[in-house]
Amino acid sequence: MATGGTDGSVIEVRNEATGPAGGPEHSRYIQWTGLPEVQRPVLVAAFEGWNDAGDAATAAVGHLRDRLRAVSFAKIDPEEFFDFTSTRPVVHIEDGTSRSVEWPLTEFCAVSRDRAGTDLITLLGSEPQLRWRTFCDEILSVARQTNARMVITLGALLAEVPHTRPVRSNWILLPLTLPRTAPAIETFLA
Repeated sequence: MATGGTDGSVIEVRNEATGPAGGPEHSRYIQWTGLPEVQRPVLVAAFEGWNDAGDAATAAVGHLRDRLRAVSFAKIDPEEFFDFTSTRPVVHIEDGTSRSVEWPLTEFCAVSRDRAGTDLITLLGSEPQLRWRTFCDEILSVARQTNARMVITLGALLAEVPHTRPVRSNWILLPLTLPRTAPAIETFLA
């Protein structure tokens, strides 16, 4: 069990087994620590990279995660998705002698809201350089296994916007039941 929620509520984490016996489905790329007890959560995702101007998207999702004290339950293994010459791991030197390596992290966290609130899963990480379709399939797999009712991705792009005019917002809504081989989104709402 792990604590979470602003009211100190507890998120029950099911067993750490993988597969059909009540645990998360086995995946080569998802490292599960448990399956959170959430009821039809909303998954909110943001990725560092070109679509995160001023860190606006990742700061917003990070704030949600931290403010609600969401608990980590899964990570995406970075090995297949990152070019480590572009997204460098960080080396920490401790006590002048030992060192640790911090690899790029893409992490799922969950918070269960007891009363009228909505259960939430946050996803924060860097956008991958490699194997985008597989990366997206892995995210959708986690969304399906947690019975997410909606996936929201946040982004922020630099634009010349006069402060005297409203800022334009774009939305795309798609059902979560898209097949694994769904073609790329061809329509962008203006």
